[in-house]
Order: sequence, then structure tokens, then C-alpha cells
Amino acid sequence: MRYGRVVYEFVAEGWSSGPVVEAISFWSRWRGVRGAPLGVGVLISGRSVHGVGLKQSLLVIALDRQDRVLLVGPLNPGRLVSCRGAAWMLELAISSATLPIGTPLLRLPIVR
Repeated sequence: MRYGRVVYEFVAEGWSSGPVVEAISFWSRWRGVRGAPLGVGVLISGRSVHGVGLKQSLLVIALDRQDRVLLVGPLNPGRLVSCRGAAWMLELAISSATLPIGTPLLRLPIVR
């Protein structure tokens, strides 16, 4: 299972995603945040994510190509979240604070 070498942090006024890795292989996209290190979010290219195999809910943020928030909501175990127009789906711990729709996020690379 491969995740990208670049670690990002998404920020907006008064909000931060914490560290996020990009899922770059089929299996890392399939497993999502379940396969990532503890406390790290996962960025998945595409417009939908599934909750197959989840034991607890996640927070999903759908982003367009300019990293603007299109949708914010929970991904519950065994369910699917889809968003028309999304280029990226960001999976975070459910305890993360939410954002208003339309909020532009700044994607900052974190140097390892």
C-alpha cells in the first residue's frame, strides 16, 4: 500500500486539517484513512469515497480543483459519500472541526 511522499496540511482561517497524505495506489485509495498512520488524514482523487470496513465514522470534505470546499459531512460505516464536481475527497477524523461550503483551502506541503 503506497501513500505519497509529500505530506500536506490544508488550512483556512481558524482551521487546519493536520497532516494529510495523498493516496496514490489502488489499495491506498481503497483503504483510505484506515491504512494511514494514526492521526493522519488521507487525500483521495475522485468524487466519492466508501465506508466499507469502517468501524467508526469519518469526516469527509469534498474539494474542487481549486481546493474549495464543496461538501462537508460524515462517512458512516458501510455507506458512500459522493459529490458532483469534486476533484478530491479529504478523509479526516470525525472530531475535526467542519468548514462552510465554498471555503477556499490553502494546501501547504510539509517537509519531512
